[in-house]
Amino acid sequence: MIIPPKLTPHDKVALLAPARWPNDSYIQGLSAALNKYGFEPMPHPQLQARMELGNGRVGQLAGEDEVRAAALNEALNDATIKAIFFPRGGTGTYRILDRIDYDAAARNPKIIMGYSDLDCLLAALNQRSGLVTFRGPMGVNFADPARDPRTERECFELLTGLRSEWTWEGATCLRPGVAEGGLVGGNLAVLNAQIGTPFEVDTEGKIVVVEDCDELTYRIDRFLYQAAAAGKFAKAKAVLFGTLENMVDGEQHDGSGLPFGIALRDMLLRYVPDHVPLASGLPLGHGTYLSSHPIGASVRVEIGESVTRMQLLAPVVR
Repeated sequence: MIIPPKLTPHDKVALLAPARWPNDSYIQGLSAALNKYGFEPMPHPQLQARMELGNGRVGQLAGEDEVRAAALNEALNDATIKAIFFPRGGTGTYRILDRIDYDAAARNPKIIMGYSDLDCLLAALNQRSGLVTFRGPMGVNFADPARDPRTERECFELLTGLRSEWTWEGATCLRPGVAEGGLVGGNLAVLNAQIGTPFEVDTEGKIVVVEDCDELTYRIDRFLYQAAAAGKFAKAKAVLFGTLENMVDGEQHDGSGLPFGIALRDMLLRYVPDHVPLASGLPLGHGTYLSSHPIGASVRVEIGESVTRMQLLAPVVR
């Protein structure tokens, strides 16, 4: 596994948008956080790109696929850039996975931090380049006045080599146990979309992180069924389920229609095999507290009745 250099004062950090185009507040919030810790944000001109739909209309994405991929490849090839951060996710990152210069990511290892729609990129870089990547906050998080201060603190502790263990209290222990393995996973819908593609995430012998947001309960059940049927849980060493922010139990997102009526706890116990340690409600997703963690790193996880702990088995920055 390739580990990137840790962030040090005055390091240049590229800001890119491989998915939806960001609001100015997201760029400003991310830049302010980087400046606060002594790093130099480098907003790429691609942040201002828009996918043109004709007749003066623009779409959701921050430019055409080739524009978004080219900006990312430029940063991957630039040895003066020490990290890449993203103002937001949304959708569309999967469209450029086959255009990424994975060799450049291995030649010029650097910190790459994001989550949500970016989870497919983090997984692809880890599996194809061997690079440890990082799930953690984006501009949308840093711009949120309601964010938990632990989100920012843990992010920069991890990226500067000051964090090697985590203690999460208040999570739900569904199946206690201890496990060691590589850490993989991310947003459930995003990762499920990669099943059957060249970018499918390998979960065999791994600690699997799963989370989602803004979904209907029945769709979460469907996602979990798909992941289980594809073998994503059966050969895992443990499953760490994050929070499900803004989940609605109805037929529509306004809660109308009949409820699905099956609790998340029962879904997880149904789809994650009995031999796999399992916890839920961890701060590993779209909540105001996002606990940054390294994808591809070797970790030890202890799931207890009231506390879940995780420890790095090797450094993730050098």
